[in-house]
Amino acid sequence: MEAANEIYKKETKKGKNNDFKLVKFIKDLILNVLAANSITTIILLNKAPSMNHIELDSYDWRLLQALQQNARLSNVALSEQVNLSPSQCSRRLQRLEQHNIIESYFTQLNANELGYKVTAFIYVTLDKNIKNSDSEFKSTIANMPQILECYSISGDSDYWLKVISEDLPSLSVFLNESISILSSVKGITSTVVLDKIKQVPSIPLPN
Repeated sequence: MEAANEIYKKETKKGKNNDFKLVKFIKDLILNVLAANSITTIILLNKAPSMNHIELDSYDWRLLQALQQNARLSNVALSEQVNLSPSQCSRRLQRLEQHNIIESYFTQLNANELGYKVTAFIYVTLDKNIKNSDSEFKSTIANMPQILECYSISGDSDYWLKVISEDLPSLSVFLNESISILSSVKGITSTVVLDKIKQVPSIPLPN
């Protein structure tokens, strides 16, 4: 900017009769400065790493693989399995948790053995003429424990739900009295699961 100011001073000393050239000079100067700043911003944005991004090495992958197979492993058992000291293992786990690579530890229960004999997939279409239909729907179903999963989807429907119930009559009551009754819901289509072929809670990881 100091160099630009010096150039500007030299141009203005040439006299007031040179107004046209001065205006053109100022316009060009502004465009050049803006262009330079734009390029700088793009470089900074491209260089700026994601706040949640971390590089995973072979030990990290082994830790994740072991925990997916058995989340009840103690820190000592886990460290032995991946060939790390317990303190190193603990630090790595903390880092993976802080960066949300490990979201949570939980116990998967058998729904069928606990009395939930029916699983159904529900396709929900919202009434877009109703103001805030999406936010109303999301906030309402958040408090329904029968709904295990909910996804916003493309296609004719707006949302896909995974619902469990004790039996078909209970499912019908839930859909009619808890879902269809919502003012934001225009229509629903339900599909009952006949048999569970595959359900894998783990995700594929590098060997």
